[in-house]
Amino acid sequence: MSFKPLTKTLAFLFVIYNVFWFTSLYEPESDDIRYLESTTAMKNTADNLVIFNAVGKTSNLELVKHSRKTSFIKDEWDCVVFMYAFEDSIPEDHEILKALRDELDCSIPRMPGVMWGNFLQFITPTFADNYDYVALILDDVFLPDRGDHKVDPGKLIEEMKANKIAVMSPGIVSDTYKFSDIARAQGLHEDIVEVQFIETYVQFFTRESWSCFYNMLHYSGSRGWCYDMCLKQKCPEARLGIDFSMRALHIDRSLTTLPADLVAGTDLENWKYEPNKPNQGYTQTNALAICARYGCSGMNENMKVMKWVAARILVPKDLPAQKEIQ
Repeated sequence: MSFKPLTKTLAFLFVIYNVFWFTSLYEPESDDIRYLESTTAMKNTADNLVIFNAVGKTSNLELVKHSRKTSFIKDEWDCVVFMYAFEDSIPEDHEILKALRDELDCSIPRMPGVMWGNFLQFITPTFADNYDYVALILDDVFLPDRGDHKVDPGKLIEEMKANKIAVMSPGIVSDTYKFSDIARAQGLHEDIVEVQFIETYVQFFTRESWSCFYNMLHYSGSRGWCYDMCLKQKCPEARLGIDFSMRALHIDRSLTTLPADLVAGTDLENWKYEPNKPNQGYTQTNALAICARYGCSGMNENMKVMKWVAARILVPKDLPAQKEIQ
């Protein structure tokens, strides 16, 4: 008899209890209580956990649904979607929200006023220890599930295992530091490389590396900045990697449309960018609090150094047909 489902349920209830306790100034409504009670029925025994953090508008909720449906399937991944949007922005009966909960089995704590850096504190090692891998996905990221550069979570995990990588990311289009451009200039844009820095957009952690990452978290880091800057310093034994043959898209201001060929015929075919909502005090927080706390410097040339690790791993579905090999 396996006690894993029961352990997960108890750990998850502990997480949700702490969410409510942490946000005691926000009075839980009946829908929150119903949600809390529903977690006791959790029976999923998936080996991995995906965290979408943190939804504030409908257009991003659509991206989350697409990623859950196509990339992080519920038989393999348990799912948590943190949300800070008020109900006047995303009602409880919104069709996408209902689909994520009822059809795609995501647990969705709604806590207006809580910022994404604080949400992370609720994924404690006690909870995460029930999983082999933890994926942290920001809500404004599109993960293609088709095309030459699709993002394949299963393959990323296989690459992590094969190359002893503790934290891994696909390449990111429209990131802050243009790492994909740096990789292309070095002829590494189709390869797996070891890096000293992974900007927080899409990150896959081993169980052990999540525990190390978690130890950095602090209430002053509400905005979530600097955790990526400090990760290698605080977890020096962790090997960081990026597979540039996979490319996720950061959708925010400078990139506000989705590639037509990657969404044709999907639930995102008519997707439209939605301007950001009022930030609930986000910009009033100290953006560099974590950098100051741990003495992490800003981006420097050493953090842009890339070391070739391996060519893209081919799995049977990627290989040419046998007649083409002969």
